[in-house]
Amino acid sequence: MNFNTLLLYILFLTVISGCSMDELREKWRARNAKAIEQRDKLRDDNEYKNVKMWELVSDLRIYLSNPKNTRHRTEAERRIDSCYQGAIDKMTYLAAQDSSDEELLNVLVSLVKRIWKTGGYNSESERSLSICFISDVATNADKEIDDNGGMDNSGDGQGDHGNLKDMGASDKVIGVGRTFSLKGEEYRRYRIIEWLSHSFSSEIGWGLVDEFIMEEDVTKADIVIKYETYPTGNEIPLDVKVEKSIYDYNHYSNGTIVGYLKEYRCLWTVKVRPDSSVEILERTFTSEPYEGIIALDAREGDPPWAPYTVMMYSIAYDFTDQLLTSICFQTYPPSSPITFEDAFSDY
Repeated sequence: MNFNTLLLYILFLTVISGCSMDELREKWRARNAKAIEQRDKLRDDNEYKNVKMWELVSDLRIYLSNPKNTRHRTEAERRIDSCYQGAIDKMTYLAAQDSSDEELLNVLVSLVKRIWKTGGYNSESERSLSICFISDVATNADKEIDDNGGMDNSGDGQGDHGNLKDMGASDKVIGVGRTFSLKGEEYRRYRIIEWLSHSFSSEIGWGLVDEFIMEEDVTKADIVIKYETYPTGNEIPLDVKVEKSIYDYNHYSNGTIVGYLKEYRCLWTVKVRPDSSVEILERTFTSEPYEGIIALDAREGDPPWAPYTVMMYSIAYDFTDQLLTSICFQTYPPSSPITFEDAFSDY
């Protein structure tokens, strides 16, 4: 029976019965009520069975978001509560460990409790923690070291240009180029947010804290991270030889020195406040490049300032590692990249 024939048949039934289409539909439903009820039960049971298999809070919320799912709502809500309580119990346990930062963990517990309370069982509610970054990149004083990306030994910012493989003078300083550009800074910030989101999800449960998000307004952020980037100065020799032991340029230079890098560090200040009734908790970290990680895999077309991007990415990695270690999380950031392409993006 094609569609037109079916339509004519329905119209015929409507005429001879004296009923409207809606009335015919209701009569059909009444006659098949038991079959429809059984079908809905099976659908509800099967959907909950699939959700329960993976024990993901996000899936449980999706199940609850469908008003037709009525058979397992109480159990689904209980499971969500159990997941949050389990996460809080774990973080409370970690707070009692000698190697943990008890105060910091307790504040994070308060944040998770707030998400639990406000998020509830609604799949549409926000379950993210916001981070505001405040940067004080102390590179203005170093602008004379070729901000355009070449090497400059004269201090006038007009250094040599070209690719990394073309460099060969061992008595020159490599300029920072666009390492500290706004886009470059944003790229490293998003990597930190990505690492924290993955670690929290892995440690306390997927869907409890969906992600960390960027917040521009410092007054609205759950966590404020301020960082100051500075050259090491007298603490460590200002010029660091670009050797295989620190930066591996072997691809192009056979391990010979191709210039000097100014080594940078970052001072990080982390402020956390779960709500306005609790005093802000503040922690500081000093991060530096991981010598064991920094081994630049130079590629054709890399700018001269490529090693700085790997250095700063490694510094961001070190900070995230220290922060996660302080709360005894075992999920660490992935290995820091060793190529310019992976360590920097300004678009």
